Amino acid sequence: MHAGDVAIVAGDFNGQPDTAPLDLMYVPALGGSGDFTEYNRTNGRDGIDTAHANGNNTTTGEAYAKKIDYVFFSRNHAPLAGAMPAFQKDTSDHDMVTSTAQIAKN
Repeated sequence: MHAGDVAIVAGDFNGQPDTAPLDLMYVPALGGSGDFTEYNRTNGRDGIDTAHANGNNTTTGEAYAKKIDYVFFSRNHAPLAGAMPAFQKDTSDHDMVTSTAQIAKN
């Protein structure tokens, strides 16, 4: 990659949006030190949970509902505000998350 390129980073980050590792992704306007925005967020970086378990399929027997799946877009090409992503229930404990951004030429 080169400076100015468009990047889309997506996947299961296994991290909550308010944790230090995610600070490295989010742009300063969202309380981070990174170069990316994502549209599954409200009031900062919280958003809709993307993974759910009742305890039957976790090693600790822990039930959870967490936002741990993300789709990030380069801030230098995608606007800070955009349409909420779509969520589709799946047979796994993770929802399928799809997101779009209006990418601008620079």
